[in-house]
Amino acid sequence: MQRVSRRLDRLDAVFNPPKQPHKLFRVVVSRVSPGTLANSTCTRTLRQGTLMEIVTLKGSYEDQTEEELEQFIQSFPIDEPVT
Repeated sequence: MQRVSRRLDRLDAVFNPPKQPHKLFRVVVSRVSPGTLANSTCTRTLRQGTLMEIVTLKGSYEDQTEEELEQFIQSFPIDEPVT
């Protein structure tokens, strides 16, 4: 019975992933030259409970407020690899 329960827990984790990841790994790369968020990119991947975000800013990090940057990052979808 325990094997069935563990298997059901694993299946539940695959088909109903947690809303918030357990860990966050964020890398922000920016240029020193002026720029805007409109030209910037972000990739977000959820893998084994860790959300990895790679943000490439086309401008200086100091040109954005924390709220603007967070809103920009949240606007990108989270990709989940197919296993």
